[in-house]
Amino acid sequence: IGGIPLILMKLINPNHPKDNVSKCPSLDEKRIFLFKNLFNKDVISPKILTLLQTFAIKYEQRQYNKLITTYLNSIPKLSKHWSDGKVRFHLNTYGAATGRFSSGGGWKFLNEHDEQITLQGMNQQNLPSKNHEIRLSFVADEGRVFVSGDFSSQEPKITAFVSQDEEMIKAFVEKKDIYAIIAQSAYGNRYEDNLEWYPAGTVLKDENGNEYICGEKTKINEKGKKNRKVGKTIFLAITYGMGASSLAEIIKQDNESRDEALYRANQMLVKVFEKFKGAYKAIQDSIIMCKKYGYVEGLYGRRRRLPDLMLPHYSAIIVNKHKLIGKENEFAKEYLRRISETGKDFLTLDELEKLNEEALKNNIQIISNEGLIRRAERQCFNSIIQGSAATMTKRTMIMIENDRFLRQLDAHLIFQIHDELLLDCPKENEEKVAKRLQYLMEH
Repeated sequence: IGGIPLILMKLINPNHPKDNVSKCPSLDEKRIFLFKNLFNKDVISPKILTLLQTFAIKYEQRQYNKLITTYLNSIPKLSKHWSDGKVRFHLNTYGAATGRFSSGGGWKFLNEHDEQITLQGMNQQNLPSKNHEIRLSFVADEGRVFVSGDFSSQEPKITAFVSQDEEMIKAFVEKKDIYAIIAQSAYGNRYEDNLEWYPAGTVLKDENGNEYICGEKTKINEKGKKNRKVGKTIFLAITYGMGASSLAEIIKQDNESRDEALYRANQMLVKVFEKFKGAYKAIQDSIIMCKKYGYVEGLYGRRRRLPDLMLPHYSAIIVNKHKLIGKENEFAKEYLRRISETGKDFLTLDELEKLNEEALKNNIQIISNEGLIRRAERQCFNSIIQGSAATMTKRTMIMIENDRFLRQLDAHLIFQIHDELLLDCPKENEEKVAKRLQYLMEH
């Protein structure tokens, strides 16, 4: 194909998730070896250029395959069970541990003919926000319209309120872009350098060198857009408990090594936490609370228990149950005592491996619970933020359902995707419903 041997085409499977982690598929050792030989040239040959184009085509094919299998093939199956041709979704009220809804999965129901139907549902929570074709396939009845509302910066604002971080609160009071503020801290540049759009009044030059003045959201700042995206990633790293390693994988540039990206990620997190001290303290406080009580609690009282945080750092298990239990228990206690005497929270992998070589001779294996404990630590603050956001959304849904004014306007809640709520109403009531929806979401 295009001068490329068929064997190279088979190296990339567009439907395999490991080949589509990013626009440049991840490759196993054999494929890496092959591509190193192909790309080890100063000038990219036409064959290699064609190969790069093939990557892009394959990646695009993967995206369309996902849309086809997830939505285009599912919608007709879902709609055929009702004479009105509409799609019904299944929501799991406690589908996520944080309290958020989940969607999809197999479910049973009675259709309008009282027939029991078992159906594999479609995950409405994953409707693509940037694919307008898929969204436009959902239409209201004739004479009716959809009215949509979402919570603006829901999780960042909850983070600011929970942590009482002065810098975050100041950003929202001044109606600034919180992600641009975070990027400003990370890069040490001007706030305006991290905005997606050039501010109104900015003087720029066109391709002919002529100066012109930007209006409100008339010219995209490509570099600022990238910086803002990094700022958003850093915020997610803060609230989702990502470490520097995870952040480095996301922000890594093509021309830098992993160690360079890791160093840059560490520096960014240090700078951001120096500015947002309240957020950092809130994260540490959530871990302390969970260690003390075994759970964290959100704004509305939702609790999430994280028992893994209460685990001992190391456990000693018997690997051969045919030996003397009492003697082996003594061996186990001895190894755990030796770990404790090191004064370290956790041993290095080499230290643990060396200790296990000795312990296994006595039928004892030392298990590190570091992974479980670290994961629970990351989940502490995130559970507070996501749990509070989930409860806020659910409370609003109840208010909408019970609102007498919306009933009089013949408005009905039909859809929910994370922080977005979708109502259906007569076209002539569109503006009144929009204003009422905004009021309920704000109160």
